[in-house]
Amino acid sequence: MKINFYLRLFFTFLLFAISITAISFYFNNKYIILSKIDNDRKILFSQISYKSELINQSLDHMKHSIKYLLENKKLADLSKNDFEDQYILDVKYFNIKNDLEKLKTRDYFIKLHEYKINDNIYYELFSNKYLYVIYKDKKGLLEIKYDVSALFKTDKYVLGIYNIFDKNGLYLFDIGHNIDIDSFNKRTKLKDIIGNISEHILKFDSYASSKIISKKIIIANKFEFLVLSLTNENIYYDYYKMNYDKDIIFLAFIILLISFVLSIIFSNPASSLYKKITNMNDELSNLNQKNEIKLSESLNIINENILMLKTNLNDEITDVSNAICEFTKYTKNELIGQNNLKFLDPKFVDEELDDIWRKIRKSELKTFNLKGINKDGDSFWLKTYVEPIFNDFEEIEGYSYIFDNITEKIKLEELYKNLESKLFQYNFIFNQVHSGIAILNLDGSFIKINEEFSSLFEYTEKQILSDLNFTNLVDEDEKKIQLLLKQMKDIRSIPSIEKIFLDSFGNKIHLEMNLTILPDNKSLVLIVNSLKDKRKQQEINQILENKIKEEVEKSRQKDEIHKLEQIKNAKLTSIGSLAAGITHEINTPLTYIKGSFELMGYDIEDLPDSEIKTRMLEDKVKIEDGLNRIANIVESMREISQKSNETKEVTNIYSTLITVLTMAYNRSKQVAPIYVKDELFQIGDLNKNKYEYFSKVQKQRIEQVWIIIINNALDELVKIDGYENRSLHIEIFNENDEVVVKFADNAGGIPKDILPNIFDPFMSTKEHGGMGVGLNVAKNIVDYQEGSIKAFNRLNGAVFEVRLKMHKEEE
Repeated sequence: MKINFYLRLFFTFLLFAISITAISFYFNNKYIILSKIDNDRKILFSQISYKSELINQSLDHMKHSIKYLLENKKLADLSKNDFEDQYILDVKYFNIKNDLEKLKTRDYFIKLHEYKINDNIYYELFSNKYLYVIYKDKKGLLEIKYDVSALFKTDKYVLGIYNIFDKNGLYLFDIGHNIDIDSFNKRTKLKDIIGNISEHILKFDSYASSKIISKKIIIANKFEFLVLSLTNENIYYDYYKMNYDKDIIFLAFIILLISFVLSIIFSNPASSLYKKITNMNDELSNLNQKNEIKLSESLNIINENILMLKTNLNDEITDVSNAICEFTKYTKNELIGQNNLKFLDPKFVDEELDDIWRKIRKSELKTFNLKGINKDGDSFWLKTYVEPIFNDFEEIEGYSYIFDNITEKIKLEELYKNLESKLFQYNFIFNQVHSGIAILNLDGSFIKINEEFSSLFEYTEKQILSDLNFTNLVDEDEKKIQLLLKQMKDIRSIPSIEKIFLDSFGNKIHLEMNLTILPDNKSLVLIVNSLKDKRKQQEINQILENKIKEEVEKSRQKDEIHKLEQIKNAKLTSIGSLAAGITHEINTPLTYIKGSFELMGYDIEDLPDSEIKTRMLEDKVKIEDGLNRIANIVESMREISQKSNETKEVTNIYSTLITVLTMAYNRSKQVAPIYVKDELFQIGDLNKNKYEYFSKVQKQRIEQVWIIIINNALDELVKIDGYENRSLHIEIFNENDEVVVKFADNAGGIPKDILPNIFDPFMSTKEHGGMGVGLNVAKNIVDYQEGSIKAFNRLNGAVFEVRLKMHKEEE
């Protein structure tokens, strides 16, 4: 057995060392390769930036060279030899007259007429790796063929290949030597090469990943290119293998040898340690048996002396100690299996226990007090300590409760609180009353005073209690006062009388005094009140009386208004009935007239063309407009006169506005123009459902709100001189699941002093005829529709905004 353990330990050490070595080599390999890739990225970005700058410098140099050469030569005489630039392949001059056919074969020739050329220089890049630089004079064009691809030759130590694309991702050419690109050259778009990631690459100036490196460059401040390098990770692995293979093999051999030696060294001590641990386990096992015996004895002591119980997660008692059975007078059989509320006070259970159990479940509470009742009906208090009981899976399977009897302590605390509360109440009353109160001995010395007493006489509490006697404060003979104090045992009480007292400055003060002897016949209670307070109370009573009269008068006025409203409603009901009859009587002949007039219109159109026919057609349009106005007015009268339906219904709010504006049109057309959604309102061929803003409201009640607001606006607008200077704008729209209606006039606005209370009853800005109840009625109606109404000033006028809940059709 000893040999087997030793071998297991040896091979465990050896396997561990080999695993650590393999993991280290793996991450070292990844680190070296990633470092190489990152280094190549930096070199590539640096080269691309340098070479794009080199191209731009070369083009600028060539531009200045042309200007310099033209000082001594003609444009037609310039050749390749005149330029000291190894990347210029050819220089040709084309005469527009003689070489026109050749120029037409050049792609850039057409573009020269489409673009405005600055400084007579034009650049054009073609997919065959060449940049054409064109210089133009009056007779012809100088064409300079520039080899752009030569500038992008890849350095040998950079692993990868350059691929040049234009700004739209179209393939131009490639420069490199590390990747076989035969099939790659047949593709024309960046997306065909690298997929959807091309859109992401084209958006940014540079991009880098483990397989793709890209950077944008700009040539001649005009041409934008994308330089792309595709990285082959196999190259990096080959590079790693070529440079580090021998070192890795040697290092692996050394580590394996060291691991073998260390395994031998550590295995022998570990084997000895294992033997010691085995012997110690045997000793601990014997010790554990002894401790179990001692623990059993301790548990018996706890069972007999500690109040304890255990519960499961359903709050059912699973175990109890003998001590708690003796304390509660219940047997174990009576408690086990019962709810843990068995011996708790029912009142305590109803008020506090739910919150306690909730906190226990959340492990927020471990100590609390419980009130219980034993089997004999006696109350007791227990300080409770609770701990969760865990199973083998570290899950809570119940709770353990240990109790401490604190009944006597709680009773003492309650007694102390009652005494403290009564003392606090006494002191509070003593100091808070508005009368000066003092307790004094029969000889006139003071025992206790309140703050008001010292304030009346302008002494400190210390001065009165230590230095003064009652006889010092009364402006009468001292012997007479002392005699009065001695007679108090017989008199018992002196009711309210006025006395003259002296304050700390010797000033006379008139106070009302009450003097009463206490039941112990050893001390007196003196109560003094300032007569100023009495007069102040009389003034307050007078103010209250006047206020009551004022409120009674307001109530009377409200009753009068209510009576007037009832009369008005009765009149409106009669007018409504009359209007309903009138609309019915008008509709019948109106329908007959409209039908006959329509037939007459057909007859007029059949007449031969003449001046009379033209005039009759013009009159026909006017008559049709008049008939439509009559129809709209009659329809609005019919809707207004309908019996009010107090139930809420889905209503088009725009339609209610048009109905009210139609009824008010006869007055509004003489006062001010009214605009609805920036359109001038006129009675004609109206479409009440032109706009739809639905809300569930009482239709006639909402129309009453519009009537009140519009009439108030017209009452204010009529005060403005000039019809053209007046306007009322009505806006209606949906906002935040609400239908919003705004009425904005330019009548000068609402005075600031009444704006906050504009919706209160009897609040009016009208000098004549207004009682100030309209807006209060409007607000009550809107509130009942579960909406809101507010008023504010904007620019040179008032704005009333009404918001109603928008109705949404159920899906």
